[in-house]
Amino acid sequence: MAEVEIPSPLRSDTGGAATVNVEATNLLAALRELDHRFDGLGRRLRTGRSVVVDGVLHPTVGPVPLEPDSHVSFVASVAGG
Repeated sequence: MAEVEIPSPLRSDTGGAATVNVEATNLLAALRELDHRFDGLGRRLRTGRSVVVDGVLHPTVGPVPLEPDSHVSFVASVAGG
C-alpha cells in the first residue's frame, strides 16, 4: 500500500497518525480514499499544497501513478512573481 505523509496541522483528522496507508493505483484515487476514511481529508490536503510522489514534485494534483511502495507527501505551495 502507498504511504501518505500527513502534514502536522492535519494530523488531528487522522487521530494523530503521521502517515496513512492507502490502497490506490493513482494519486486521485488515494485522495478519494482519504476523503472517505477521514471526512474530507483528501480535499484539505489539496488546498494550498503541492504533492511529492516518490521524490518528484507535482505542482498540481492529477492522476499520478502510485506503486504499492510509493511515498506521498505534501508541501506548502509557494507563490511569487
